[in-house]
Amino acid sequence: MLSSSAAAAFDAEGRLYVAASISGRRGVVRIYPNGAADLYLSGPGIVGLAFTPSRAIVVATTNAIYRVDAGIKGMPLV
Repeated sequence: MLSSSAAAAFDAEGRLYVAASISGRRGVVRIYPNGAADLYLSGPGIVGLAFTPSRAIVVATTNAIYRVDAGIKGMPLV
């Protein structure tokens, strides 16, 4: 069960990444186009996320910002 979504971003493959909790675990949850979901990145207090042109994810927590080299291309905004 997914709960507490706070921020979201899509990758170029159409998967949705949300700052949320799934099955009692907090972090970045990846949701596939078919509706399946898994915990992609674990961590407490995540309040925002975004993909960078260099295929990294920037993750914001309640007190810090982190860059994670993920190799994932984000969906263009336009």
